[in-house]
Amino acid sequence: MQRLVQNSEEQRKVLHLLGVCQILELSIKLFICRKQHFIELKKGKNIPSEQIYREIQDFPLGNLIKRLKKLGVNHGLVGKLEIIKEDRDYLAHQALLSTYNLSIGFLEKLNKPRKELSFLEMNNQMTECLTLISQESQNYSAG
Repeated sequence: MQRLVQNSEEQRKVLHLLGVCQILELSIKLFICRKQHFIELKKGKNIPSEQIYREIQDFPLGNLIKRLKKLGVNHGLVGKLEIIKEDRDYLAHQALLSTYNLSIGFLEKLNKPRKELSFLEMNNQMTECLTLISQESQNYSAG
């Protein structure tokens, strides 16, 4: 049986990247809360950040990106997040499939690799997005 994640070093890298994605998602949620709260204050409404967070807490990454677009966030950041989402989805599916004892034929039909992923490049892209979100967030007071 062939495994898509061949060894423990690759497994650690995949888990690391998926963990960074989770941090990225939480950072996006907190940023959305901060920006939405700021926008509502400018309109004369005081909607608590906690209320905004409850509304989006279960949003998947794709929905968070859509919300960022609606809020008029830097298009460069949104574009980078869309690429990360695709790579994250691919990584998550590969990791999931690698844990099952599936035949090579089944895996070939299900998963033709779309591109070679560089773990270092993905980590750098995610870190860059975290930095951009942090910088964007500084533009909005907490109220």
